[in-house]
Amino acid sequence: MKRLFGFTLTMLVCCVVVPPARAADAQYLRYEAFVAAVESGQVEEVRLDQYSTISGTLKENGKEEQFESFGGRIGTANDPLLLKLLKEHNVKVSTENRQEQGFWSNVGPGPVIVGLVGFLLPIATFVYVVLIYNRLKSSRSGRSED
Repeated sequence: MKRLFGFTLTMLVCCVVVPPARAADAQYLRYEAFVAAVESGQVEEVRLDQYSTISGTLKENGKEEQFESFGGRIGTANDPLLLKLLKEHNVKVSTENRQEQGFWSNVGPGPVIVGLVGFLLPIATFVYVVLIYNRLKSSRSGRSED
């Protein structure tokens, strides 16, 4: 019984200590909201890449926050209208020339492993508790027959 309690306590601690996989702290903005923020002067700097990812700093209520947006077919580093809009509103622009990467390069094994542990750990704990319960039940029924 002490082993069951110790194992259950260990599993609970692991579930609490291992954080769930989360997205980055950057706020996501729809492209239209990004353009509106630029026009209202809330965007101070942006980073553009060839895959239409737009990220940067948004000033809202006196606080600076990181944001990310996706321009789709528009909003790339090669879009002259976006570059003109950013220049008109004195937004600092930098460009990135990222290499296209595969699934494991983008996601990485870390979040996948954390997700699997978070999914499998409760199942393994339940199976272990059921096995211990059945073992204790069968050992008690064996003793009562003696």
